[in-house]
Amino acid sequence: MEKYQERAWDCLTSNEQNCLYLNFSQGLSARRSGEIMKIAHYKYLELKARAEKFFKLYSDFFAIHNDI
Repeated sequence: MEKYQERAWDCLTSNEQNCLYLNFSQGLSARRSGEIMKIAHYKYLELKARAEKFFKLYSDFFAIHNDI
Protein backbone atom coordinates (compact mmCIF):
# COMPACT_ATOMS: atom_id res chain seq x y z
CA MET A 1 0.00 0.00 0.00
CA GLU A 2 1.02 3.57 -0.57
CA LYS A 3 1.69 5.83 2.42
CA TYR A 4 -1.62 7.68 1.99
CA GLN A 5 -3.50 4.37 1.85
CA GLU A 6 -1.84 3.21 5.07
CA ARG A 7 -2.98 6.40 6.78
CA ALA A 8 -6.50 5.84 5.46
CA TRP A 9 -6.39 2.23 6.71
CA ASP A 10 -5.54 3.47 10.21
CA CYS A 11 -8.68 5.65 10.22
CA LEU A 12 -10.95 2.62 9.81
CA THR A 13 -12.33 0.72 12.79
CA SER A 14 -11.06 -2.79 13.46
CA ASN A 15 -14.34 -4.30 12.18
CA GLU A 16 -14.07 -2.31 8.95
CA GLN A 17 -10.45 -3.40 8.53
CA ASN A 18 -11.34 -7.05 9.16
CA CYS A 19 -14.21 -6.85 6.72
CA LEU A 20 -12.03 -5.55 3.89
CA TYR A 21 -9.17 -7.90 4.74
CA LEU A 22 -11.32 -11.03 4.69
CA ASN A 23 -13.12 -10.07 1.52
CA PHE A 24 -10.33 -8.68 -0.63
CA SER A 25 -7.08 -10.11 0.73
CA GLN A 26 -8.33 -13.58 1.62
CA GLY A 27 -10.88 -13.77 -1.20
CA LEU A 28 -13.69 -15.02 1.04
CA SER A 29 -17.32 -14.53 0.14
CA ALA A 30 -19.43 -11.99 1.98
CA ARG A 31 -21.43 -14.74 3.62
CA ARG A 32 -18.33 -16.61 4.84
CA SER A 33 -16.69 -13.40 6.05
CA GLY A 34 -19.83 -12.54 8.01
CA GLU A 35 -19.79 -15.99 9.62
CA ILE A 36 -16.16 -15.55 10.68
CA MET A 37 -16.91 -12.12 12.14
CA LYS A 38 -20.07 -13.51 13.79
CA ILE A 39 -22.42 -10.92 12.32
CA ALA A 40 -25.56 -11.30 10.22
CA HIS A 41 -25.16 -11.23 6.46
CA TYR A 42 -27.09 -7.98 5.98
CA LYS A 43 -25.04 -6.30 8.73
CA TYR A 44 -21.85 -7.50 7.08
CA LEU A 45 -22.94 -5.99 3.77
CA GLU A 46 -23.64 -2.66 5.49
CA LEU A 47 -20.24 -2.76 7.19
CA LYS A 48 -18.46 -3.65 3.94
CA ALA A 49 -20.13 -0.81 2.03
CA ARG A 50 -19.23 1.66 4.78
CA ALA A 51 -15.65 0.41 4.97
CA GLU A 52 -15.14 0.70 1.20
CA LYS A 53 -16.63 4.21 1.14
CA PHE A 54 -14.55 5.46 4.07
CA PHE A 55 -11.35 3.88 2.75
CA LYS A 56 -11.80 5.57 -0.61
CA LEU A 57 -12.75 8.87 1.00
CA TYR A 58 -9.76 8.89 3.36
CA SER A 59 -7.38 7.65 0.65
CA ASP A 60 -8.40 10.43 -1.71
CA PHE A 61 -8.05 13.00 1.07
CA PHE A 62 -4.61 11.84 2.23
CA ALA A 63 -3.37 11.64 -1.36
CA ILE A 64 -3.84 15.42 -1.54
CA HIS A 65 -3.43 16.61 2.07
CA ASN A 66 -0.94 15.63 4.75
CA ASP A 67 -3.20 16.01 7.76
CA ILE A 68 -6.84 16.26 8.71
